[in-house]
Amino acid sequence: MIDRFNFYDIYGDVLPGTLLIGIFWLPFGLASTSLPSSEISSTLLLLVLAYIAGHLMQMVALAVVPSKVRGTQSKKLRERSSVILDTKDTVFTPEFKAILGKQISAAFGVQIIGNDANAILNRDTAFFQARTYLLLNKNAGYVEQYEGLYAMMRGFASAFIVGCAYLVGWGLSFHWSIAGMGRAVWVVMAASIAGALIATGFTVYFEAQLRPADEEACERLDERKKVSYLWVSGCMLFFVAGVGYFLGTWKPAPARIEFFLWAALPMALISSIRCLHAYSDWAEKFAEGVWRDFSASYTPAPPTPGAGAQVSTQTEAPSGVSHAHQGAAKTTPSPAHGGVHSAHKPGQ
Repeated sequence: MIDRFNFYDIYGDVLPGTLLIGIFWLPFGLASTSLPSSEISSTLLLLVLAYIAGHLMQMVALAVVPSKVRGTQSKKLRERSSVILDTKDTVFTPEFKAILGKQISAAFGVQIIGNDANAILNRDTAFFQARTYLLLNKNAGYVEQYEGLYAMMRGFASAFIVGCAYLVGWGLSFHWSIAGMGRAVWVVMAASIAGALIATGFTVYFEAQLRPADEEACERLDERKKVSYLWVSGCMLFFVAGVGYFLGTWKPAPARIEFFLWAALPMALISSIRCLHAYSDWAEKFAEGVWRDFSASYTPAPPTPGAGAQVSTQTEAPSGVSHAHQGAAKTTPSPAHGGVHSAHKPGQ
């Protein structure tokens, strides 16, 4: 978790939320040919709303936008941080992978290089441990920026998709009036809200489930979560389109702006696709950066004596005492046990 307002909050939440609010304001701006108010109170309110909108979008985008890819060693979907360490993957050289594997093994006691299932399974945990190591040693500056940038691209893609639904609603308002649509509009709106609420209930239920130990059961749970989030997303898109339609009929805009709204629709769709592609690139750079920066900054811990180490000292015999007498002093008969006992060394 990121516990302070930093790159991730600005790039991942505030900027995508601001973009979404800007798309929502676009029809009103075209109709009034004026810019939003620049008062401080309005700006602060905009930032708060942008942060909330961006955070909500990221919650859904985390489950809907794919973060896993197929690797060269397995057909299963895995995180990019795991795929780039595959033997056949060419992002890192074999020499670097060997060095990184030794460093991770020395630091965290796990093996991450190799084709066996345990090595692949250990990579996710080792990745987060390496990231924590960078944060604790103040070496995560670039890594945090990469994380913020890929979150921003994911948020931008989500904002453009939601904006497309909103613009579609506005475009339809120029041709279909509420009187002509009749009850169909209200039915669609009510159904979309009800569907979103039901799907949200399923997502809350699945999120509350403990992750099972079985890998296949985990995959089934993740798939169910994703399906529920997809239902939430689809219902919300219908609802946003309905909001755009109602705003267009509630405050009729000049017919001259219809062309600009329909022209903005494909531009938003193309921008969303481009942002998804950029998200994939930055996500891979983030994974590469964590492994590379960890390898460059890792310093082995200095060796420490074992818990049972013994420190032996030798006591010089007084002058004039022969070595024979010293040996005799070390093994003397024990009157209590009738045997021989060893003299204790200091520190034992």
